[in-house]
Amino acid sequence: MKSGVRLMTAHKSKGLEFDYVYIVGAFDGHWGNKTRRNYFNTISNTETGISDERRLFYVALTRGRVAVTIIYGKEGNDGRELLPTQFIGEISDEFKKVERADEMVNTAFHFAESVAHTHHKISNKKYLQDLFIEQGLSVTSLNNYLKCPWEYFFVNLIRLPKAQNKHQIYGTAIHETLRTFFNKYREENDMDKKSLLDLFEFNLNRSLLAPKDFKDTLKKGKEALEGYFDTYNGQWNRNLLTEYSIRGVHLKVAKDSQDFDLLLKGNLDRIEFLTDREIKVIDYKTGKKKSENKDNYHRQLTFYKLLIELDEKKKYLMKFGELDFIEQDDKGRYKKESFEISDEEVLELKKLINEKAQEIYNLDFWDKNCDDEKCQYCELSRSLIKKY
Repeated sequence: MKSGVRLMTAHKSKGLEFDYVYIVGAFDGHWGNKTRRNYFNTISNTETGISDERRLFYVALTRGRVAVTIIYGKEGNDGRELLPTQFIGEISDEFKKVERADEMVNTAFHFAESVAHTHHKISNKKYLQDLFIEQGLSVTSLNNYLKCPWEYFFVNLIRLPKAQNKHQIYGTAIHETLRTFFNKYREENDMDKKSLLDLFEFNLNRSLLAPKDFKDTLKKGKEALEGYFDTYNGQWNRNLLTEYSIRGVHLKVAKDSQDFDLLLKGNLDRIEFLTDREIKVIDYKTGKKKSENKDNYHRQLTFYKLLIELDEKKKYLMKFGELDFIEQDDKGRYKKESFEISDEEVLELKKLINEKAQEIYNLDFWDKNCDDEKCQYCELSRSLIKKY
């Protein structure tokens, strides 16, 4: 077989062999549980269906002669955090190695580079512009661009495969746990504290943490959720929605060089209804409050208000935005911070998005680096520019 990359479905790979195989999109709901499995409710996916998917995954897994790399994204196109397929957890530990995110970057880059050669050169400006228009911006991608344009480029634009670190896995498990918890709370099917903690352990068990990291993360999460439950139990508004996704809204970008409609998207952890139309938007924070994140926190809530204003489907009005910290602060207190975002702040954000969207579209960052001299993404960019 000639060198290079061949893209195919698992079905079409039957009977073939390759030195290196990459199984992409290995997240729950894509590989396994296509009809979503619920922790407490009846499993709607038939056992026959899950067995068929497991066999197909095994087919893909056994195509590699030297190594198989299994990749799943940490968030979907709708901004929702993802969990790995259960099939990964079914592989014996002696046959798999979990790589840290920073150790995966170079490997992922070479893979992405090969895929790019198959379709378009990675430095093809028109290809990158089309990709940007197709993907648009979330507040996470905007914040990444403001931090380091090359982090945005590799993580959000061309989406290098990247393993989650234990902090990201912890955040994903917390978010998934609270999503289920509040869905049940909305239906007045309240979970007790033990069920909440068991649910967190169930979600964390589906991750790829090393035994010591799993033990430490489980202890940390249970302590956080136990205190969170004790502090707020019975105080939440039952008139709520979880994982409220907003997609398909556009902002007109206009400047000197180019006019285009920019796709904006986001996934709101929870919204609570204050009236029929007025809502409070709640965003979970799984780490302790940090002063250096203040601007990002506020920009996130402002971005959500902009999304809601542009969304023509529901016509909600965001009255407040709230940061809900799931861990105690240094004084042992659980904190919530509520903000009323002004129209002027939304207007300033629009101006910022307009400016940065033009920079991204024109690739104005191509020969620049961020302020961090040790930035791995800037270092990776220098290799990219030199190569092309």
